[in-house]
Amino acid sequence: MSMKVGYSWNGKKLSRAEFLRRRIEGSSGVPVVRQAITSGKPLESLAMSCHRSQVGEYNAFCCKHGITGAYYRSDGTCVLESRQARNQLMKARGLHDNDAGYGDYAGK
Repeated sequence: MSMKVGYSWNGKKLSRAEFLRRRIEGSSGVPVVRQAITSGKPLESLAMSCHRSQVGEYNAFCCKHGITGAYYRSDGTCVLESRQARNQLMKARGLHDNDAGYGDYAGK
């Protein structure tokens, strides 16, 4: 007796190659691997943002602590140009990250 292996995703029959591609990319079609944070494609964090009236104060805070690659836009959005800047800013502000990866600052 021979068994035939069938591949399906959300009830839809797929070829083996399609199944493996979707398994790697995830259900949204976006690769599961985290994209790198660069100055060309910075991370914009609303969770680390501030009120727009405090932008000058928070930018001065970044300068005071020597954090390069992190700044606040006029609307209060925090812009991070590297993982190092993200780690330094989180540490200086005493923030906590439950989803921190290897080498990321998670807080105390």
